[in-house]
Amino acid sequence: DAAQQNGLGGGDHVKPRDIEELVLKRGEMTTHRRRAPIPQLQCTGGTAFEREDLYPSRVRCFNAKQRNNDVRWDCVAEDLDKR
Repeated sequence: DAAQQNGLGGGDHVKPRDIEELVLKRGEMTTHRRRAPIPQLQCTGGTAFEREDLYPSRVRCFNAKQRNNDVRWDCVAEDLDKR
C-alpha cells in the first residue's frame, strides 16, 4: 500500500497534507486495517453514468495547497483524451 511504498511501517499514520500525489485506478480496491475495502474509483451519477466506456481507468490527484486545515486536491483523468 501507499504507506509501505513510502517506507512507512504499518503502524505509522500519514497525514493528508503530507501526501503530494494519489493515483486512483478503476477496478482496484482501497486497503485499510480497520475498514472493508471500497473501490478507488466509482461513478456515482451524471450524464455518463450508464456509459462505462466513458469512465476513466486512472485518475491522478495532486495536493494543490492547504487552506486552514483542509487539503485541496486537483485531479486529472489521465486516459480520457486517448479515446
